[in-house]
Amino acid sequence: MAGGPGGRPEGYRHRQMIDAVRYLVDNGFKWRAMPADFPPWPRVYAFFARRRDAGLVAELHDRLRAAVRQAEGRGPWAVGRRYLR
Repeated sequence: MAGGPGGRPEGYRHRQMIDAVRYLVDNGFKWRAMPADFPPWPRVYAFFARRRDAGLVAELHDRLRAAVRQAEGRGPWAVGRRYLR
């Protein structure tokens, strides 16, 4: 994820990028409409896309779903027609 040896260092802190993605998801606007308080939208999108392509977004979603299901007293994974893969 981070720039390795010989790679260009990232110009923004990860916290700024995560906050920008969370703001986008919460408010439901387009990438190009990213407020000026956040890093430029192409950089935020690239940050998100790298993590999505590495499978981290799906893993986070699965873990959150399992935690919610356990908090509701259900098993961590659904055994029905909706969640079978």
